[in-house]
Amino acid sequence: MLKIFPLITLIILSLLAINSIYAENYSNSSSSINNNSSDFKITNDTTLLSYKFESFLLLDGTIFKDIPHDDRLTLNNFAIASWIKTNQSIVYEAAHLVNKGGFNSEKEGDNMNYGIWFSTDGTISGGFETESGENFQVNSTTRYNDGKWHFILLSYDGSLLRLDIDGEKQISTKNTNGAIPDITGKEPLRIGANSLDKDRYFTGYIDEVRVWNRGLTDEEVSQIYTNDTFNKTGQVVYLDFKENDIGSSSIIPLYTNKSLQIDKKNDDNNFNIAVAADWGCTEDTKKTAKNIQKKNPELVIAAGDLSYDESASCWFEIIKPFKSKMKIAMGDHEYSDTNGGAIGIINQYLKPLNLTKTYYSFDMNNVHFSVIDPHIDYGSTSDQYRFIEQDLRNASTNPKIDWIFVVESRPFYTSPSYHPADSTIRDVFHLLFDKYGVDLVFSSDNHNYQRTFPLEYNNNADSSNPIIIDRNQTYYNGDHLGQIYLITGTAGRSLYEIKQQAPFVAKQDDKHFGFLNIDINGKTIKGTFYANESKLPHYYYVDYQNNIIDQFTISKMNKPNNNDNEFDKL
Repeated sequence: MLKIFPLITLIILSLLAINSIYAENYSNSSSSINNNSSDFKITNDTTLLSYKFESFLLLDGTIFKDIPHDDRLTLNNFAIASWIKTNQSIVYEAAHLVNKGGFNSEKEGDNMNYGIWFSTDGTISGGFETESGENFQVNSTTRYNDGKWHFILLSYDGSLLRLDIDGEKQISTKNTNGAIPDITGKEPLRIGANSLDKDRYFTGYIDEVRVWNRGLTDEEVSQIYTNDTFNKTGQVVYLDFKENDIGSSSIIPLYTNKSLQIDKKNDDNNFNIAVAADWGCTEDTKKTAKNIQKKNPELVIAAGDLSYDESASCWFEIIKPFKSKMKIAMGDHEYSDTNGGAIGIINQYLKPLNLTKTYYSFDMNNVHFSVIDPHIDYGSTSDQYRFIEQDLRNASTNPKIDWIFVVESRPFYTSPSYHPADSTIRDVFHLLFDKYGVDLVFSSDNHNYQRTFPLEYNNNADSSNPIIIDRNQTYYNGDHLGQIYLITGTAGRSLYEIKQQAPFVAKQDDKHFGFLNIDINGKTIKGTFYANESKLPHYYYVDYQNNIIDQFTISKMNKPNNNDNEFDKL
């Protein structure tokens, strides 16, 4: 034992020395990391890779950037690299970062050629689909929605699909056996959303996007992390987003800076929304949802009465293709049918749509939306009323807002039908709408389609007889006061008979399911009600080819100063 003791002592002293050296190196590395919160430690202890680029692309969950399809972007083998950052804690559906071909389909030509995306649990996945729709993907084991910059690299060389994040390498457990990605599609290379259907938006930051037409070798990947050098052989896309928030591109040899296309509908106030209410989960509901999807709106409004069931699941299944674009108002059936009442509404409807209250507001480009809940207190002393009044006041004075739309489920005005107009909510809010220049009001409850003339509140007589501002049937000057009230209870639950036409109603229909499409083009909007049916009765004077029941246009030359009118006294 005496002979062994010096050897043990020597081993212990050696281990202590090694530990001291490691601790010193770790301390130095930690110091470097703390100097910049966006730095992070790589698997190799001697290597630090940090985000140090400006500017970057900021995506708010409603926009994306495109590079138009080109055959040289359609790849059998590929590599994708990008810096990303997000703190989005809840992801209800996969959010695309960089992809060509997207997903939502298993048809040849509509499969993903290549892409990387956030999964719903905050992990990152990447891969491709074959022409037959077979999926090949590799997934991270760590969540990366932590508000820090991370470097992502996806590579496929024809046999090995690998995903590297911050230097940590993962290899697909599924042997591709030489699988070939679907290269028959014509979709654009899209940054920040699904390439196929304009959904599954990413919210966060993206920068330094690169695409190669080949897989990268281990040595090339190592050089990226150790020396921050990229082999440009086969690099067909490089986007650094330095010019005008659009980004310069060194895309070899395909593109100039102008080749990176912005989604024009979002950036030029040229886009469309779809509106429907009284949904249910019927076959007619499915037809309405399918027809809405064909119009590819940037926003879908459901103005109340959704599943008509104690569970929201059947309705969410139907609107799944555009769930990420959906905003809702509460109808009476949400309160009376949903299991759990108000708590059930929160858990089944609001949380899946990332909403926190049943009344709220938001902007989309040059349009402001205020959503009212008529099933909770909205009296003049209520929190909801104070919120709506302040919200409309702010929107009316915002130089970036040209249009103000209100969404709620009770009809202010209606032709005689199953439900009468709600005089209580009308007498509370119509004066506010006049004062702050609201343009359109969407409601539901009556299962039919109705559009009024522009109406002003009648304060000198029975408020059920509003002042008609303009009796033109289809074209209106939006600079004038008054709102158009629209009932769109035609999503699919059932249809209610309209017994006669009220004098303030310009157009009505109780024979067809369908939806209202609103095209916004700067200071002009065009509304079109599309019926689901492919053939309409001969006595309907409609556009048979497009199933159009109604059309109207509103144009503005100047934004009215709504504070200089008789309602300032309110």
